[in-house]
Amino acid sequence: MVIVRSMQDVGRRIALVPAPPFARAACGGTGQARLRTGVFVLCAAVACDGGPQTAAPEARAAIAPMPVAPPAALEGVDAIVSPAGAPVDLEAAADAAPSRALPEGARLSEAPHVRVAELVAALEAIAVALDDAPALRDEYAAWTAAHGLTPTDRLWRDWVRVRLVFECVRDGGLWQLRWAITNRAPRSDAIWDQWAALDGFDPASEGAADVPTATAECDELSALFAVLVRRLGVQDVGLFWPEWNHVVAVWTIADGQVAPVRVVVPTSQIFLDDDASLGTTGFDPWRQKTIYEYRRRDVRDDAELPGPLARYFIARAWAEIERSQVDLQRARNARSAVLGGS
Repeated sequence: MVIVRSMQDVGRRIALVPAPPFARAACGGTGQARLRTGVFVLCAAVACDGGPQTAAPEARAAIAPMPVAPPAALEGVDAIVSPAGAPVDLEAAADAAPSRALPEGARLSEAPHVRVAELVAALEAIAVALDDAPALRDEYAAWTAAHGLTPTDRLWRDWVRVRLVFECVRDGGLWQLRWAITNRAPRSDAIWDQWAALDGFDPASEGAADVPTATAECDELSALFAVLVRRLGVQDVGLFWPEWNHVVAVWTIADGQVAPVRVVVPTSQIFLDDDASLGTTGFDPWRQKTIYEYRRRDVRDDAELPGPLARYFIARAWAEIERSQVDLQRARNARSAVLGGS
């Protein structure tokens, strides 16, 4: 089922969400559009049972946004056909990031398996290496000004780590996670389980960059974000329900500020436009009176991931993270179109 919150949403991204009871009754699998309780309900070629589902390829093609040029992660995909039928040459449009050596501490062993604690330590090494990145300093200055934040050393440290993890684990992000309805609990356990099962993952194989490493719903992605940034020392990150059937993460910043500031972390594009990124104003985080810090660990530090997958994750993060927010967003949108996410 596709729910359009206003007629202006038609022609832009349409969010696929679990069908509420009234919508299931209104739809009936007819494929017709009806107005019911003030919500325009478009019954596309999608099952209305509220279970795990995605639109049929022809339905997705009809509502998908125009793909944009991706980074090197999408090399090997010759073209995507836009909704208008025009092919988009991804190889010609790609702007591959230059190859560079991983910073000290970010190089994972060549062992068949890597512990979660080692993956987190490698992420921390990348974050430390980004401390002197001029482009990020400029982006940080603009970002804090836009959100009315007072820059502090602690905020800079946390922002670098929040931005790093966000771009890795968001739907369509650098680690190739895909949003889909799963109806699982709001925690990241199933994501870690899916990663642990990828023993045959080969980043050098054809099409490796074009398939999801794990599939998860919005609350699972938000929990994964919270788990990783907390392990990197960022506090006050919790889950926020902007809609009854949707979850994002929220980072509350209080240290050094006149008053606490809540930052929305949209781990998917559901109910948001294609430009929405870290700190989006598309949701009001103060609508939820209390946002409890997500303190559940979800995975043990000594849990193991396939070595090739973990090394791929760290290499992708280091190769791309210094790109501008605009470039990262465009790449995310293109990658999500390939992976079939939001």
